[in-house]
This record gives sequence, C-alpha cells and structure tokens, in this order.
Amino acid sequence: MKHSTPTNRVPHPLVGHKHQASQVTSKVIWLAWCFHAVCVLLFLQRFAGANRCFSQQVVLPERVAQWDGPTYKAALDRVHRSLTSQPLEASKANELANLPASKRQAGFDLLLDEVFQSQAFAGAQAEAWMRDHFELDVQDPKSRRRIEVSGWDTEAFRKWLTQAFHVNERFDLFVQNQLTPDRESSSKIPTHAWYLAGQWSDYQIVANPTPIESNLIRQFKTALESIEKAENIDWKRLQSDIQKDNSQVRRWWLQQNRWPQVPAEELVVSWPASGLEKPPAIRAFREWTLVLTGRFSKSVLENQEPVVLFVQSHDGAIAQPVQRSLIIELRQGRPVVRMIHDDRISILESLCQESLAADTPTQIAFVNDGLGRLDSIRVLIDGQPQVLSNRQVQTQCYKEILSPDANRWHLGDTTGDKLGIEQFDFYRLALSSPECRGLADLPWSDSWDELEDAMKLQWAEHYAQRVDVQWRYQRESRGHYVANLAAILESESMLPVLGRSDQAIFLVYPNRFPNSLLGDTNLGSRQDGQVVKTHPDAWSLTPGLGLQALSAIEHLARAEVIRSWKSMTRWSEKENRSEWQSDRLASEFAKDWDRRKMLCKLLAEILSEVP
Repeated sequence: MKHSTPTNRVPHPLVGHKHQASQVTSKVIWLAWCFHAVCVLLFLQRFAGANRCFSQQVVLPERVAQWDGPTYKAALDRVHRSLTSQPLEASKANELANLPASKRQAGFDLLLDEVFQSQAFAGAQAEAWMRDHFELDVQDPKSRRRIEVSGWDTEAFRKWLTQAFHVNERFDLFVQNQLTPDRESSSKIPTHAWYLAGQWSDYQIVANPTPIESNLIRQFKTALESIEKAENIDWKRLQSDIQKDNSQVRRWWLQQNRWPQVPAEELVVSWPASGLEKPPAIRAFREWTLVLTGRFSKSVLENQEPVVLFVQSHDGAIAQPVQRSLIIELRQGRPVVRMIHDDRISILESLCQESLAADTPTQIAFVNDGLGRLDSIRVLIDGQPQVLSNRQVQTQCYKEILSPDANRWHLGDTTGDKLGIEQFDFYRLALSSPECRGLADLPWSDSWDELEDAMKLQWAEHYAQRVDVQWRYQRESRGHYVANLAAILESESMLPVLGRSDQAIFLVYPNRFPNSLLGDTNLGSRQDGQVVKTHPDAWSLTPGLGLQALSAIEHLARAEVIRSWKSMTRWSEKENRSEWQSDRLASEFAKDWDRRKMLCKLLAEILSEVP
C-alpha cells in the first residue's frame, strides 16, 4: 500500500492578496462605521441637548436653593408662569420642592428643558407676540373680533408663529419672514403680519383648493358654462319671438288682466306686521328681494353723509365695516347697495344714478338673482328699473363672511330712527320687474302693441322665469351650481396676499407691527392719523443685519428684550421695574439673535430678586 505524503502547497499569490485586501477592507469599514456612529451620537447629543444648554445658563441663586418648600414652590410657579402664562402643576412643584438643596439646580434645569420643549411655551409666546404687535388679547373678545369675523384664515399664521417659537428660530429670520414675501414662496406669512396689524395695501386674494376640491370646482364651472350657453340661446329666441304677431309671450300676456302676484309663501319677513328677530341670512349667492316702503324727508335726501337704511351683520355693530355682509344706504338721496366682506379688499357696490323724490310715498325694491355677477343686483323704484353706476368690485375675488353666530338686521341707524321707513318686506325669490310693478300697484295696460320694447323684454324675462319650463329648469340648475361653487370657495383658506416686496404699504396704526418692532422711536412715535407710505423692502434685514428703516439694529433687539420682559412679568404677576436697564442684554442678543438664551437671562433677573 502506498501512503501518500502531505504536499507542502504554496498559496497562489492572488489568494494572499485577496486575504490581505479583505482584512484592510474590514478595517476601513469598521473605522468608517465608528466615525459615522460618533457623528450621529454627537448630532443627537447636540440636538437633544439644545434646550438643555439654554437652561444650564440659569443658575439658581444660593438663597433660592435654600428656601423652604412653600417659598421655593412659589418661585418655581412664577418662573413657569413667566414662560407659559400657566401655573405649574402642583404635583410637579411638590416633587421639585422636596429635592435637597444640592439637587435643586439639576431639577430646575430639567424643568426648564421640559418647559422650552412644551407646546404651552410656544403657544404662550405666539399669543404674546400677537397681543403686543397686533393688539390681539386672547382674554378680550372685542380685541379678537375684528380678525375672527373678517373671514380670513388666521390660524395658519398662528400655527406658524407657534412653530417658530417651538424650534427657537433665529429672531432676525423670524422677523424677516413676517416683513417681506421673498423668503416665503406663498407670500402668506408677511401678508398675515401686515394685514392683522391693520396696515393697508392693495392686497391680492389667493385660494389654494385641494385636488378633490379642484375637481369639484372644474365640474361646476364646466356645467355653468354649458347652462349659460343654453340660456343665451333661449334668450335670443325669446327676444326674436316677442316681435312676432303669434308670439308665445304675447298669447300668454293677453290672458292676463293684472300684474303677476307673488305667492304668499315666498314672503319670509314683513315688518311691522312681524318682528326682525332671528332673521334668515341674506347671501350674495342666493335669490332674494328686499322691499322698503316709506317717505324720505328733504333733509335726509340732501345729507352729505351716507344715511343707513338697512344693515345685516353678525353682531349688530353698524360702526364696524368689517362686520357687514350687506348694507343699504342713501348717498345724497341715491340708493346704494353694498355687499361687503372687508371694506379694504372685497366690496361689490351698486349706486343708482337718480335720487329719490322728497316727502313722497316711495317703494324701493332691491333684487338679487343669486348668481354672483356684476349685474346680479337690480334696483327698482316704484316698479321702474333704475340705471346703476359706480358698480365696482374692489378685488378679483369676493367672499362672504361665514359665522356660526346668527345674523342680525337693523332698519335705520342705531338710535332707532327709521328714517321714514314704513314697511319692510323680504322675499326669498328674485322678483321680476312685472312682479315689482304689481307690488307698487301701478296702472295696468290693456294693449300689448302699446307697450314699450323695454317693457316687452321685462315680460319676456318674467315669462321665462315663471312659465317657460325649459328656462326655469336651466335657471334653477344654474343657481344650484353657483351656490355650490360658492360654498366650495368659501370653505377654502382664502387670504389677502402681498404681491411683491416693493409693493406699497400704508402704515395706518403707529403702534402696531411693524412700527412696534422699533419701540418708541421714529415711525413708532408719529401722531395718530398720520399715514406713512412705505414698502416691505424698507423694513427688510440684510445679511449684514442692517435694518433698512429709520432706526439702527440695536433698537430692534432692545424692543424685543423689553417686550419679552413685559410679557413675562405680566404673566408672573410681577411688577415691571422701571429702573432696569436692558441695553447690555440687547447688545448681547443682537450678536446671535438667540431668543431662548435671552429669555434665560431674563429668568435670571427674575430669580435674582428676593420675594
């Protein structure tokens, strides 16, 4: 038997190189993994400890750390209120007060970490910003009413403010984003700030429907276009028909012997037979007719100031323009209809060319077809259609005020003087001209051939609306689509928007944003009623932190330090010390614009005082 002897095999050179390369690769991968792991840990440590590094700057004075339980709890509660406007939970206060003096600093640091990361802190800072710069006080309903009833979406801005304070956004960028539309592609944030402060501009309107709502809008618009084309064809047919001897409108008219009567069920409100309590809502996109009957004196008709005849509002305040959804007035004796959303942005106005006759029984009918067009409003005086002028839309988009509160109606001014109004009737139909003539009890004509061409057209329109089945179906369908389309648009978040950073802004209120950013200097100290024209670029912050306004950058920092101190002391029920100097802290704040660090230094000021 042969025994095989082991052979000393020499490894192939490539095999050795592969083994060495594998070892080197493993080491490289291991080192790379360790490097990335260390980077991630450092990032997480820095991110997670971002708030903690701020809180560690607030050192508890030794005497504070040695206070007894009740006194120490009172100090903690004051700190918590100064940051969140809310009291500290009793269980949390007891837990911190029971710590030994040597551990109170660590417990205090942990408390500040939790406060700075809480939504209560961010929300309180946002509320304070809105109160101090826009005169909006969450505790004062009247202060917030002018914004809430205006119908614009302010919650988006409130959420943005809260998020900015939550992440501790650099204060210079925080201010910049509210001043110019360049940094925000949607231009909504700067618009909110200027608009909420009451500073006027030629705002644009923007609507951002969701994809589903966009599809609905497209379908409604397509249906409306089809119906409008069919109506135009039918109207041309009726216009040519009334010129014929065998006209269907003429044959129908010859069977009549009086003006058409409005069905009793269409009369919703009749004053003084019934009161005006809990009235229905008069909407721009609904049919209605409002009839006023009375005598108007010469002094009323010649009054240089507008005389209010009727107002629909949500809270009954005639003096608040933003509250009005409909107002009817006399302007030097001429009736005027104003559909108002916001008197600076959305107004649809119809003004009669002819004035009323003084001391004469007069009936004025205001008719709305509910289609939301420029010619949707008609005015008839004693049954005669009036020529309207100065018809204008202040903006390309009109939106009604939607409010859960009930509508309120007012006849005459707030003093109770009805200004000669003897009767008020409201119908839920857009009455035709012949129906309005019947209400005015005008003489009846027995000859069709003697009617003027304008009167024949009015009868043709009445016939179409009340008799012609095809026209009635089309008009009802059109009203349905128009109303639904309006409902979709009104549910959207519609905002007045600044178009450009060089767009003209008129500073109306001297102590509101952005004047309040500069404290009591320059523009902020001008007299009430003085309007200053400017533009957002004039208030922008350059990369070199140069405020392109009438004040230096230190004024911005000092104003925010003082404002923060006042809000903290207001919440903590602690009197503001007039002798306290903020120049040093403002100078430090202007170097890094770290607002949370600045608040910690203000907390140190609060804790340094002996209660």
